[in-house]
Amino acid sequence: MHRLSFFVLLIAGCSQPHEQVQLPMDASAVNHRIQRVNMELINEDNHHIVSYFERRNWPYKATGSGLYYYIYHQGGGKMAVSGSDVAISYSISLLDGTSCYGGDKPVDKTIVAGMGKEVSGLEEGILLMREGDKAILIIPPHLAHGLLGDDERIPARSTIVYNISLVKVSQTK
Repeated sequence: MHRLSFFVLLIAGCSQPHEQVQLPMDASAVNHRIQRVNMELINEDNHHIVSYFERRNWPYKATGSGLYYYIYHQGGGKMAVSGSDVAISYSISLLDGTSCYGGDKPVDKTIVAGMGKEVSGLEEGILLMREGDKAILIIPPHLAHGLLGDDERIPARSTIVYNISLVKVSQTK
């Protein structure tokens, strides 16, 4: 009997008109909050990336965009430039060491550098390299796969580590 009366009250309550409450929306305050949260996330990502390098005692450089890199083997070939065909060999892992792509056998790929068809951190990193270079590129989420991941092996909001070799640089045809 108690269930029936609860059910009747629930239905009656749902059929009553509800007063809509409208909250004042200050767009600049919302925008400021979003920017603050984004900066906190970027600062947290940067802290984890710097810790990654420090634990390994590796030197690193950072770009203004947030890409961190370490060229651990200097090649002697041509510099990659925007529009050039580049052959790369790479593996991708997460900061915790979880392999995402190319774990035992690196992935070989040819791309046109600087054309925006790859994640922006990879594109930026390639343009810092020359033929024969080997590097570690650590790419925070905002330069990688962002809030969603890649829907395959890279989880949402992940910082990724490329161990990359720039095999060949040639002009596009």
